[in-house]
Amino acid sequence: MPKFRKKPVEIEKQNIARREEADRKWREKQAKDRAEYDAAIEAAPVMRRDEAKWQEGIDAQKGDGYGLAVYGFAEAWARLMQARLAEGKKIADVADDCCSIADKAFGITGFMYGCAVSALAVCWDHGEELRRWHNLKTQIRDEGERANDSGAVLNPALLSVG
Repeated sequence: MPKFRKKPVEIEKQNIARREEADRKWREKQAKDRAEYDAAIEAAPVMRRDEAKWQEGIDAQKGDGYGLAVYGFAEAWARLMQARLAEGKKIADVADDCCSIADKAFGITGFMYGCAVSALAVCWDHGEELRRWHNLKTQIRDEGERANDSGAVLNPALLSVG
């Protein structure tokens, strides 16, 4: 074996060290993200909503973790937005950033995001404004405008090819 080649044992040790370093960095980022979320949510007001409709939505999940995570994320997102709306900001100015902060605790999918918008549109005091903003942000052509006219919520998890 030529001298310039590493032995398999040395390569494996290097691979283990790289994996451990990547894992350490990931754990640090997770802890930082969680601390940011915890601080933001602690300062956020209680979500203003139609309690009966909200509870109806939660009850419809029948203990399903995926659906309940949607509601948990939606509540956190709404509370974070409410804190900024109280400062005189608009949904369009705060929704994306607040979504990113709330997502640090929930790790939602695109479909879950769309479900959260739908739940908030029905139950939250600022839900209609959020729904309209979301549809226009999500549209490719004019389907967001049509969804706004009909009261629908566009699904951001769809894939369009072509």
